[in-house]
Amino acid sequence: MSSFCGRPSSLSVPFYLDDEREGEKSTWRRPYLSVGSKPIRGKWLRVDVPEWEPLLNLAPDHVVDFMWMGTVQLVDGTRLQAYKHYWTRRYLHLSEDGRAFVFVPKTRYEEVNPPWLLMRVLGTELDLRSVGD
Repeated sequence: MSSFCGRPSSLSVPFYLDDEREGEKSTWRRPYLSVGSKPIRGKWLRVDVPEWEPLLNLAPDHVVDFMWMGTVQLVDGTRLQAYKHYWTRRYLHLSEDGRAFVFVPKTRYEEVNPPWLLMRVLGTELDLRSVGD
């Protein structure tokens, strides 16, 4: 099941934290914390070697919980590494310089606050772990 997140329609277009290809099956979620930049176009690249450095820099304690899904190149030349959390199935799109992005259908990415995005991606997992304590 995909999770759909976004701001109220008067502020911006919706975005997804989960599998981009399942967006039409998603449900509305809370607003997100944008850094004020406009969404920028990007496309998937064919890259065979995972790049873990952006995830290691943001969340070294959670690297083992993520799968590397590929690389996206934005039209400004920025490369994003896409990581999918094994439990929540939510995505982190991280650049080499430490910025975080959310996918905005159909081919755009908008910059957001990295700690906020990490908490959104890990949210369900953290909630479930606290119930088991």
